[in-house]
Amino acid sequence: MKEVIVHPGTRAELIDSPIPTPGAQQVVIKVVVAGVNQKDWKFPDWTSASINQGDDIAGIIHAVGPGIFEFKPGDRVAALHQVGAANGSYAEYAIAWDYTTCHIPETTTFEEAATLPLCFATAALALYQNLRLPGPWQPLPAGTRHPLIIHGASSAVGSFAIKLARAANIHPIIAIAGAGAPYVRTLLDPGKGDTIVDYRPGGKAVTKGIREAVSKAGCESVEYAFDATTAEGSWDHVAGAMGGKGKITFVLFDWQGKGLPDGMELTQTHVGAVHGGGGDEHDGKGEGEGDGVGLGVKDFAFLWFRLLGRGLRDGWLAPHPHRVVHGGLAAVEKALGELKAGNTSAVKLVLPIDK
Repeated sequence: MKEVIVHPGTRAELIDSPIPTPGAQQVVIKVVVAGVNQKDWKFPDWTSASINQGDDIAGIIHAVGPGIFEFKPGDRVAALHQVGAANGSYAEYAIAWDYTTCHIPETTTFEEAATLPLCFATAALALYQNLRLPGPWQPLPAGTRHPLIIHGASSAVGSFAIKLARAANIHPIIAIAGAGAPYVRTLLDPGKGDTIVDYRPGGKAVTKGIREAVSKAGCESVEYAFDATTAEGSWDHVAGAMGGKGKITFVLFDWQGKGLPDGMELTQTHVGAVHGGGGDEHDGKGEGEGDGVGLGVKDFAFLWFRLLGRGLRDGWLAPHPHRVVHGGLAAVEKALGELKAGNTSAVKLVLPIDK
C-alpha cells in the first residue's frame, strides 16, 4: 500500500508499506478520507520524529482482529488512530482500536465523518473527564445558569465542545472567537445567555469582554473554562476573567511559569489519553475492595464513540464544516502547509485517499 511519512518542516514523503495486520481488539480500515489536524505538522517539529501523523479515519472495515464483536469487513466507520503509533490515516489502510471506532450512518459522508474523531474525543475529554461537567444523559434543569468559557470556539475542537455542552443544557456559553464568529453564532443560543467575545483586540479588552458577557448573562462569576487554542496569551484572558478561581483545561499546554494563579485547578487535555498516553489510565481492573470495576479513560472513549455514531444518526450531533483537499496522498504536504500558514478558519481540511 501507499503511505505518507511526515517529517519536520511539513515535508511529506510517499512510501510503499505492507498492509497492516490487526492485533487483538484492533481493526484495519481501508481509508476513504483522512482528517487533517494541527498536531500533524506541529508534532514532527516538536519531537523531530518522522511518522505517519494521520489520526482521523473515515472508511470501510477491511479486517478485524481477535476479540472484535461489533465490526465486520464492509462496515462504514469513523475512527481515531492512536496518536504516535504506526499505521496512521495518511495511508490506503490504517489501524484503529475498536473502542475508538464507531459505525457511521448512511446519511453521513466519509468527508463529514473525517472531521469528527480526534476533535470530538478531545472536546469530550475536556468537558466531561477533566472539567467534570454534567453529561448529556443528565442535562441541567431548564433555567439553570452554569457558565462555561470556550476559547477557540470556531476550531473543530471548540465547536464540538459547544455542541456537547448544549447537549447537556450547559449555559451560558461564552465563546471566544475571531474570524470564525459567524459560524460560531449558528451554534449558540442567545436566549440562554450564550454570546461571542472577539479575541482579536487582545490583552485586557478580551478579559473585560468575558467578564461583561458573564454579567450580562445574569451570573456573578464563571468557574469552568476550556482553552482549545492555548495561543496568543489565551490563558491570561481566561484566567483573568475567572478571577483566579475555578477550573481550566488546556489543549497541549504547559502552564508552568506562565503566572497563572495557584488557586486554580489546571489540567491538560491530550486526546492520547484515550489510548493510555498523556493522562491517567486504569487498566479496567479495580485496585482494591470497594473500587468497583475500575473503569478508566479507555471505557470513557468507548462510550463516547458509541454516542458519536448515535448522535450523527439522531441528528443532535453535526460534523464540522470541511474543505476537501484534492490530490490524494500526494496532497498531504499541501494540506499541512495550509494549516501551518493559518489559511483555515471555522473549517476542517479533509483528504480523500482513494482518488
